[in-house]
Parts: sequence; C-alpha cells; structure tokens
Amino acid sequence: MAVRVPADSALLARATLTPCQPTDTLPSASLFPGGHGKTATREHHDALMDDLEHKVFSRFDDDTWVYPGHGDDTTLGAERPSLPEWRERGW
Repeated sequence: MAVRVPADSALLARATLTPCQPTDTLPSASLFPGGHGKTATREHHDALMDDLEHKVFSRFDDDTWVYPGHGDDTTLGAERPSLPEWRERGW
C-alpha cells in the first residue's frame, strides 16, 4: 500500500520490534540531518521551527529515528542540540 505525504508535512508511525521494545520512526520532508526543509521566507522558517519544536522535539524521545525524504537517517537526539542554531540562522 502506498501513502502520499505532502512535501511540507511529517508522518509519524510507531513500529514495534518486539512487544517490549517500541521504536518511534518519523519519515519526514520537514526534518533532515543538520536542519529543516526548505522555506521561502523568514516567517515560513519560524513557523516550521515552531512546529518542529512543539510537535516533534517536545513530544518524542532522543532515540526516535528520522527517515528524511533524501539524505542520511538521523535521530532526534543527534539533531536536538542544533535547534537554537537552526532558529538563529533562518533557513
């Protein structure tokens, strides 16, 4: 079954490796290693950062895997320390 996901949204899925070891995975076109997806304006950047911080980083643990639309996989824990830098640089 194929699922279409808009390019500017993220989809959350919970996969279970064993009944005792749930792992969160986040296929994403909004979050990549080293930053977020492309934005056209500073306002779009700020809105995307707000969404990532409030809907993703504040909700999920550091061991949550992110599978971006392209590039390497990462975890929220690897990216979390960079959030202030991403917000400041504006892209």
